Amino acid sequence: MSDTFQAIVDVDASEAASEELAARVLDWLWAEGIVSREKSDNVLGADAGYGPGDRLAAWVPEGDDESFRGRWTNGLEVSTSAGVYVAPGEDEVGECPRGHRQPLPEEWGEIMAAWLDNPDAAVVICTTCEAEYPLAEWHLAPLLAVGNLAFTFWNWPPLGDRMVAEVRRLLAPHRIELIAGKL
Repeated sequence: MSDTFQAIVDVDASEAASEELAARVLDWLWAEGIVSREKSDNVLGADAGYGPGDRLAAWVPEGDDESFRGRWTNGLEVSTSAGVYVAPGEDEVGECPRGHRQPLPEEWGEIMAAWLDNPDAAVVICTTCEAEYPLAEWHLAPLLAVGNLAFTFWNWPPLGDRMVAEVRRLLAPHRIELIAGKL
């Protein structure tokens, strides 16, 4: 059985602000009973995550069908450092800040590696307007997002619009992207 993920990525958070922003969202997730306060070994890519809470069903449109609760990977992973979140199988198309859609350049892997080392050094040239933009200013969802703050839900039912909107409100005025995929 393969694992699925849904990552809510704050593409505007600085690394310095990511811990405080993560705490704000976690406080809300705990208060609403969406995730448990206790951490356990239930996520991929981190030592521990937060399990599903008792009132999760109120926040996911399909309800909590309980089937994912028995899986080892069923937690929320919170990342507060530079990360690249990719949805395998999506079209490799991006949109520059001026709204021009184009295929991603061949050197895409190198650009993302540069962003992980130094976000200011990662730039992409739009082939339509011929302008150079920082990677973080491009709209790349649903394929991928880069950010210093992400909430990755492993094997959860689809997150509802209401839940994503509330996270967006908590992180405003930052832009967030929802990246989902199957490994």
